[in-house]
Amino acid sequence: MKRRSSALALSFALAGCAPRGGEEGGDRPIVRLLDLASWRRDGRPLAASEIGAIEVCGDVRRAIAADDGALLECDLELPAAPSWLDVEAAAIPLEGESAPPPAARLTVRCKAGARETTLYDGFPSSGTPPTAFGFGSARIEIVELDKSLGRRATLTFRVASADASRPRKVALAHPRISPRATASDRPHVELDLFCRGPDHAELLAPDAAQRWPSFRRFMNEGARWVEPAPEAALADASSFEIEGFGPLEELQGEKLEGVARPAVDLRPFDSIARTDPWLFRADDPFVVAHKAWDPTLLRDRFRALGEHALFRELARPRRAALHAVVATRATASELDLALGRLVAHLRANELWDDAALTIGVVRGEPPTPTGAWVRRRAEHP
Repeated sequence: MKRRSSALALSFALAGCAPRGGEEGGDRPIVRLLDLASWRRDGRPLAASEIGAIEVCGDVRRAIAADDGALLECDLELPAAPSWLDVEAAAIPLEGESAPPPAARLTVRCKAGARETTLYDGFPSSGTPPTAFGFGSARIEIVELDKSLGRRATLTFRVASADASRPRKVALAHPRISPRATASDRPHVELDLFCRGPDHAELLAPDAAQRWPSFRRFMNEGARWVEPAPEAALADASSFEIEGFGPLEELQGEKLEGVARPAVDLRPFDSIARTDPWLFRADDPFVVAHKAWDPTLLRDRFRALGEHALFRELARPRRAALHAVVATRATASELDLALGRLVAHLRANELWDDAALTIGVVRGEPPTPTGAWVRRRAEHP
């Protein structure tokens, strides 16, 4: 797999210039169904403008917003080999709602030839209590096809709010088909972290081992300082899942406005968890947007979208590689401890050898990368 340049300026990522994968008929590891032009809503063609960035309770997804219970259809060519269909669904919060939205029920059916099969009918998992709300995720097995039916098929999706007493929009998010993975699969990980960590001179200072022990170990294990920042580019979206964590919009000097449709261009990303993974802030856009919630629930949700979500995605079985872009405002000992936990998590899940970790050191307002610590993946014989 061709190595891409380190991602050290988020303007490229938020401008939508990354290539998209999953062209219809293409032999791609990941088929992103929202990239296909064959979508219909209640029988009429779906316009490209009807697919966009939708936020639900701090999670941003590329999704279709539809009326409660609307029928969404997509024509495609199913893979010949056993695969996974991953899809997410949510009920969209109402303006001024003082509590999280209800759960969403998802029904997925497949029409191939004269046969129609229900693939899924239930409530996708949205996490664990007390923050089991927002986008729910379902992983659906697509077994080897009956050759007599052919590979052309129509997938139908219906999302319905569990609370029919209040009309609201629902979202069908990020449907994609990927090769089925096993627990033994260890994907390649590209991880770009933007933070206010130490630069090269600071790590060579006499007290660096006490102030920055995790960063110092990272340097001693082969990370090199690069200044100025390398040319930025995202990984190839046809073979990478691309996910964002933290206040990425701050690297543009922007603030997200609104809850349902933030001002960030999501095209390069499959998903973005907006909360800072390591620092709870009263002025965090997620906290401000949901200030009507119970304070304890708000903090619980903040934590669930933070480090826990990042670690879960790093360890999730997948065949395709993962490119994670993370931003944090954590500093000093809090940041150093976070790096230590991140490296320990990669090691514990046997991902460290196949991980390329780039730490972009930012300064100023808006935060601007001044250089980077770069640790390339281990070379295998």
